[in-house]
Amino acid sequence: MELDDLKIEWKKEVNMTATMTNFSHIQNEVNTLDRKSKYAWLREGGGAVVAIIIAIIYVWFLREDSSLFLQVSTAIFIAPLAYAVHRFYNSQKTQTVDDWTVLARIKSQIEKRRKEINMLSTLTTWHLIPVYLASVLFSYAIYSEMTGNTMPSNELMAWWGGFIVYFIFLRWLNHRAVAKDYQPALDKLEAIETALERE
Repeated sequence: MELDDLKIEWKKEVNMTATMTNFSHIQNEVNTLDRKSKYAWLREGGGAVVAIIIAIIYVWFLREDSSLFLQVSTAIFIAPLAYAVHRFYNSQKTQTVDDWTVLARIKSQIEKRRKEINMLSTLTTWHLIPVYLASVLFSYAIYSEMTGNTMPSNELMAWWGGFIVYFIFLRWLNHRAVAKDYQPALDKLEAIETALERE
């Protein structure tokens, strides 16, 4: 974009944002949500990375002779966590190459919110269920390796039941976040985008 074109764009956007009701308030809301989502995905991704590292150290470094079943179950446990880290990271990447104008920054935020809404709306299918099943298999492999028993104990099954309750709670929490935070923010951003493109 040439400098003269950029100046014209800036002037147009300054005029539009000055007359738009609650533009500053919407901007603050969007910035706050953006910071919260970045921290949330960093926390989720960091937790997954820590779990992967602990599993690797325990199975392949601390134990002298891990069975093939334990090693395979560990790899199955790691796979959905690694995929989740990849998706969490990609949710914050955008195709917008510049942020010189309000419209470019709005488009970048819209892309992020759409990615996050899609990710949270389908989290149960691509993350929670695979991680739950992999966790059950991994914990059973550790249990059978440590005790020599093939039948899971009541305590282990109680832990599995607790995992189900926890993952159901996470599913509810994610859908609530979409409805309460992400979708309203996306709607406001799209309204601003439409107004800017009409100018």
